[in-house]
Order: sequence, then structure tokens, then C-alpha cells
Amino acid sequence: MNKKVLIIKGSPRAEGNTATMADVFAKGTIENNNTVTELF
Repeated sequence: MNKKVLIIKGSPRAEGNTATMADVFAKGTIENNNTVTELF
């Protein structure tokens, strides 16, 4: 079952820990054939 995932990045640090963690999560989600939308 494909899922749609929304990731909201609200941190002002584009390369901070939260953004890095969200990027890793998005990569894993895409690898499992799911759809990811990111908002900044």
C-alpha cells in the first residue's frame, strides 16, 4: 500500500540536525515506493 507523506521543515537551519533527519526519513520513504512532499 503506497502512502503519501508530508514533511514540514520549520527550522531556520537548512543543514541542521532536524533537516538531516527529515532527509534520511524521506529517502527511506521514497525507497519503499511511497510519495513524499516537503514544505519549508
